[in-house]
Amino acid sequence: MQRRTIFSSIVVRFYVRFWVMFCVLAVGGQIAAAEPSQASEGDRAERRGQRSQRLAQRLERLTEELNLTEAQTAEIRSLSEQQQNQARTLRGDNSLSRAEKREQTKEIRQATQEGVRRILTSEQQERFAEMRKQAGERRGGRRGRRNSR
Repeated sequence: MQRRTIFSSIVVRFYVRFWVMFCVLAVGGQIAAAEPSQASEGDRAERRGQRSQRLAQRLERLTEELNLTEAQTAEIRSLSEQQQNQARTLRGDNSLSRAEKREQTKEIRQATQEGVRRILTSEQQERFAEMRKQAGERRGGRRGRRNSR
């Protein structure tokens, strides 16, 4: 009879350990599954900060290279912020396909560029066109490689 109690206590300990490990793994899996969304929230905030920083850098470069007035700088900043808000809204719109989002993003960029051109004087427009052309040439090599994959 003593053998039976020893055996049953071993079995009971095994099942207890099994269920404890099962619960630990299940809870651990739930925690691990929740972490990426928290990390992606942090990533989103970081990207927003980077976008704002790039906007400030772009605006500073335009101000220096085009010799913009304070009024022109303020108008261009406003246009750029509107573009960012429209793009953010567009990214969050799940009813559109990827191609539709890409096309609408392109339209938003073009509208912003036209708005910037309207703000600039004719001399500034010429310099701006030259800057855009140079930027396109620098990006052209990278785009070619990316699309050839």
